Amino acid sequence: MERLAKKVILFGWDAADWDIARPLMDSGQMPYLKALCDAGSYGPICSMVPMLSPILWTSIATGKQADKHQVLGFTEPDPVAQDGSIRPVRSDSRKVKALWNILDEAGIRTCVLNWFASYPAEHLQNGIIVSNFFAKPYKIEKKGEPDRVGARGCCWPTRLEKSLSDTVITPPKMRFSDIVQYIPQIADMSEEDVKNDPLMLQFNRMYCSMASLQMATTKLVQQEDWEFLAIYHGAIDTFGHAFMDFRAPKLDRVDQDKFDRYKGVMDTIYREHDQMLGDLIELAGEDTAIIIVSDHGFHHAESRPTTSSQIDMGDPVAWHRPYGMVAMGGEGIANTDSPIDDAGLLDLTPTILRLFGLPIATDMPGKVLISALDIDDDGTIDSVWTYEGDEPFQADLGDDLTDDPWATEEMVRSLMELGYVEEGEDKAKTAVFSRHFCLGQVYASQDRVIDALAEFDAAAKIDPEKAKAIDQIRLRTAVQGGYPELVEKLAHELEDRMSEPLRKAFQGMVLVRRGQIDEGVAILKSIVESLANISGVNQSIGMILHRVGIDELALQYLEISLTTEGDLPKTRFALGVTYWKQGKHEQAVTEIMRTIQLRRFNPKAHYFLATMLTAMDERDLACKAIDAAIKQWPTYPMAHALKAQICLASDDRDGFEKHKTIALEHNDRLVSHDFECSPFGAMGTASTGLEEIADLLEPQNVQST
Repeated sequence: MERLAKKVILFGWDAADWDIARPLMDSGQMPYLKALCDAGSYGPICSMVPMLSPILWTSIATGKQADKHQVLGFTEPDPVAQDGSIRPVRSDSRKVKALWNILDEAGIRTCVLNWFASYPAEHLQNGIIVSNFFAKPYKIEKKGEPDRVGARGCCWPTRLEKSLSDTVITPPKMRFSDIVQYIPQIADMSEEDVKNDPLMLQFNRMYCSMASLQMATTKLVQQEDWEFLAIYHGAIDTFGHAFMDFRAPKLDRVDQDKFDRYKGVMDTIYREHDQMLGDLIELAGEDTAIIIVSDHGFHHAESRPTTSSQIDMGDPVAWHRPYGMVAMGGEGIANTDSPIDDAGLLDLTPTILRLFGLPIATDMPGKVLISALDIDDDGTIDSVWTYEGDEPFQADLGDDLTDDPWATEEMVRSLMELGYVEEGEDKAKTAVFSRHFCLGQVYASQDRVIDALAEFDAAAKIDPEKAKAIDQIRLRTAVQGGYPELVEKLAHELEDRMSEPLRKAFQGMVLVRRGQIDEGVAILKSIVESLANISGVNQSIGMILHRVGIDELALQYLEISLTTEGDLPKTRFALGVTYWKQGKHEQAVTEIMRTIQLRRFNPKAHYFLATMLTAMDERDLACKAIDAAIKQWPTYPMAHALKAQICLASDDRDGFEKHKTIALEHNDRLVSHDFECSPFGAMGTASTGLEEIADLLEPQNVQST
């Protein structure tokens, strides 16, 4: 395959959100991001669960989910220590190759800065690693060591530990006048008050880290030879947790003086990111592809949770929105008229491999964002089975690395200050609990219900007290998997720990699952309003009611779940099918299209879209939709049955016989199916959305893995 870009820069902007960035772009406050979007491609990007940064950024860098890469949280038990201590997740926690390993083996010079779980720095043959232990000051006072910046082993080659030391700004170096230019409202405070304000201490520390990383990056861009550059900036997320409470409109729980003082901080941080982007675009040159990605969004304005955004005072993950942002421009990137609408975190690694002209591994579940690339050929993608070796991957850390216990201690202390690690507990036990819980969430997101329940149960056995926090998730997973006996058992076990509406919700679901539909529906009807503000259960109820044909009540719960549980493809699909059954055809088409946009590999959604299009007598589009379903599931019986009918209606007798045979081979119950009945024209022609459907069904937009 042709190489599309001489150089590629990947900017990781943790928690960046279009709903904040767009107004700033439109008002001229983020000119570099606007120029990139105007000349390139952009759109939302779908996050994954659990929405924890180490997990998501490792998935972005590997193209694989956490059950494969095994980075499952912020910390892990220290395998060397015998005292039950923990350590931050590291480069050798990852069990698959990252993008920089693949590129390095291909002879492409890489430069990676501050990526999550990149310490100790891996020894690349053709590249540079400046790990996430670098741009942080460590005050070492043990064993007579002098104060220094960075941890031992934080950079590769090691010469960079010294040459980059002058790029690190420590909080004591920040002057009052420096801070005032970013937060003018503190000008009426004394320097002493600013120094003693916990929020200003956070601002100072986080800003120093952000600025240090930018200085190190600009120095390396100018002084080193590189083709791929990846920089992770966590500032939007960390500043968001500290200051999003204070962004307009004012929340009732926020003090007026603090609101007036800090309401502009988040916009300032977005503007700073835009300036950093502009500086690096200028240094990189025109032969560079630029990609910006965030791992998730961040709630703001009216959508903010009722708990504080501060990590140690609320529920930090509750502030994460399931849609982040992706923007691409520069060499090899297409200037598209319509936004990217189907991007997922696992698509970044395949897309970057394509930019470098390298094949895509079939064990990577993501896809190349073809519509965003400037490709003259037919979009054919070369592939290899895997980039992994015969032996399990192990990061090359060299033979002479001695761990830096003081730096590790400092990082753990920092995580404790932020609230990611709880103080005074058995930290190793907590880390193991978290790993099982996170892996359970990953399995649940893949519909691997039995595996998910096994991980949740393992977590519960490790720490029965903490298990209370995941009771509802365990129950919901069992419900989704269709295990009423297990649901009943769990509900009975947890009865004393559930609110009355939740207890009734699971009681109603069990009854419906057991076939006692009237009794179950009566209970579920009685608690709709009580569950309107409770997350985690409305989708499960809606899906169960949808499956047994209780359409009106199903719609109520499914529509509520879009607010309480987010924009999920299963919810959209159930809404589409239910609307169609009720004769609300345009709404049905909209929901099924949204389902496919959220999850392109979705043969059932493509099949149902085809059935709707045949009923609308949209023959060409129906053919494309059913071909997409068969491409994704080659032995899908119902898809082949519909394809046979379409072939017969088009006088394609050979096609009819072929697809009828496949359908019957894989589902003998179709022997009674009326294959010779024309599926077309049952309800007339669609009035809206056909151009968008046509674009959705273009071959390059149909994901095949």
